[in-house]
Amino acid sequence: MTSKNDRRVLIYLHGFNSSSQSVKAQQLRQHYQQIGQESNYLCPDLPWQPSLAIALLEKLLTQHAAQDVRLMGSSLGAWYATLLSQRHNVRAVLLNPAVHPHRLLHPALGEQTNYSNGEQYTLTREHLDELEALDLTGLQHPERLLVLLETGDTTLDYREAQQFYAGSRQIIEPGGSHACQSFLRHLPTLLSF
Repeated sequence: MTSKNDRRVLIYLHGFNSSSQSVKAQQLRQHYQQIGQESNYLCPDLPWQPSLAIALLEKLLTQHAAQDVRLMGSSLGAWYATLLSQRHNVRAVLLNPAVHPHRLLHPALGEQTNYSNGEQYTLTREHLDELEALDLTGLQHPERLLVLLETGDTTLDYREAQQFYAGSRQIIEPGGSHACQSFLRHLPTLLSF
């Protein structure tokens, strides 16, 4: 007999300058392999251009519309998951989410190298404009979100996310880092949301 969770598809969205080879992406892949549900886990390599990343994710949601899809994202991927959860009737787990990433990434303008796959590109003002066009001033459906924040994150100020996602369920972990060190410890709760 299969449970509802056996049919649930998880789409993991990696962060800025990352890929499907990131640590959390691989930990999730191993988890799904161990429980014999590897086909229920997707982690696309997101294009670095925001408009292309969103287009790819919208296409994936359309392809899996008949299934119980959940999103999980880290940093910029968590922001994309936020947008998609608000547009669609989809729950999302957010790990140290970037809030207003067009502002956050402004200092990163210029030459970039993806640390996971070595891809080189130039982050331009136009790309930040794409992110700004996707910006949200608030959440219409905060109940669709579970947010895991670590107070030791030095890349993002967890308090900004704590405030922005005030209407969502939150787990605030003392210490940690932007890499979300408590991820595996909270994984059962995150996957059951």
